[in-house]
Amino acid sequence: MKLLNMTDDERKNCTVTYDVNRFEVYGALGNRLTVAYDKASLKQQLSENRISAKFDGIAQRKYLLG
Repeated sequence: MKLLNMTDDERKNCTVTYDVNRFEVYGALGNRLTVAYDKASLKQQLSENRISAKFDGIAQRKYLLG
């Protein structure tokens, strides 16, 4: 996996959504940063890129159920 080139401020204000069987991580400006097709991949990408993200309602349910 390729690490994302981001500043520390950009890593703090991210949002995770769930759309069409995949998790999508968006930055504060609305740009899509990465996509994960399962919970394990999402956890790995968030931890390796040191991203602290908020989950929207659907993403949270899918994450907890998955």
